[in-house]
Amino acid sequence: MPNEWRFDLGRLILATPKLDWLLLTKRIGNAACMLREMFPDGVPPNVRIGATICNQPEADRDIPKLLALGLPNLLSMEPLLGPVDLTRIPVSGQGHHEFDPIITANVLKRAAAYPPLPQVHWVIVGGESGPGARPMHPDWARSLRDQCLAAGVPMMFKQWGEWHTSAFSTRTGEAEFRQFGTHQQWVDKASTWVQDGICLDRHGVALCDGGDMQTASDEGRFPVTIMHKVGKKTAGRLLDGKEWSEFPA
Repeated sequence: MPNEWRFDLGRLILATPKLDWLLLTKRIGNAACMLREMFPDGVPPNVRIGATICNQPEADRDIPKLLALGLPNLLSMEPLLGPVDLTRIPVSGQGHHEFDPIITANVLKRAAAYPPLPQVHWVIVGGESGPGARPMHPDWARSLRDQCLAAGVPMMFKQWGEWHTSAFSTRTGEAEFRQFGTHQQWVDKASTWVQDGICLDRHGVALCDGGDMQTASDEGRFPVTIMHKVGKKTAGRLLDGKEWSEFPA
């Protein structure tokens, strides 16, 4: 991209101080240099920098780079393609004598645990949409919700994407994710429960046949969750019956 385009954007941001600008990148390692070029006098306070994080390897690699900027930030965990534990991210102690050069920290509560080191300010979570979309295991989204709740960090659950469930509770009418707790339950219920859906073990690996199911059972990868490709609109954005639309202060 021509540098002049970024310079134009920088001038627009400086001219609109009452707007909050969210600048999101999949290449957070490039951000420091580009921001210095866009804002030679310093990044204005109405800018929030975001990094796209899809799985644990990306979280371990890119969150430290985001925090090193020392700016208001966000994680765009969309599409979420694997479980992510934000409480065990290896990050630099940044020269504080009481810390090791590399520490394993809860980046959602890092400032409280290691003042004045920066922490994650906002988490946005969502599944994949469009042709060829991959499913987001419900437990991945639930885990991030629980991590944010425990740390008091705002979370926005943006969408499920193409995959959700076609099953509903007969008692409440709410959508529910059916699970096989045992291999025998799969034998008994597969023909009526799966019906063009997919079966994901507890790690999110798709199980395609009886052999896969038996292996998953032998390796302790149950429960197995059933998901269906229902489309983005039908899937919606409720997580366990609740809409999560939190913003940072």
